[in-house]
Amino acid sequence: MWVPEVIREPKMHYWTVPKLGSFMAVPLVYKSCLNINSFDKSVKDYTAYKAKVKEQNEEKAAWEITVETAKAEAENAGTKYEEEAKEWEVIEEPEVEFTLKKFVICIDSIGQDR
Repeated sequence: MWVPEVIREPKMHYWTVPKLGSFMAVPLVYKSCLNINSFDKSVKDYTAYKAKVKEQNEEKAAWEITVETAKAEAENAGTKYEEEAKEWEVIEEPEVEFTLKKFVICIDSIGQDR
């Protein structure tokens, strides 16, 4: 985006640099998760995620034992064991909460600092 009068633009903020025209402007857009709320929520979500994964792994182990015993009983009875298809819920790792930060870095290479 080109701003014809960057010095008089009310959206511009100049820290300690005098109001100079900028020759080049570089947009800086990033996702920031550096705040207390994001950290606390991430820890809580990840703890819940690990608990769900552990519970599902225990259920899978119990299911495997049940299948093995049913298979052994079918072999002892002389019948063919037909395995049931069991679908497991896919547990996805929670995403980190973030805020979108948008800045523009302006570089003055004109040298008109009078």
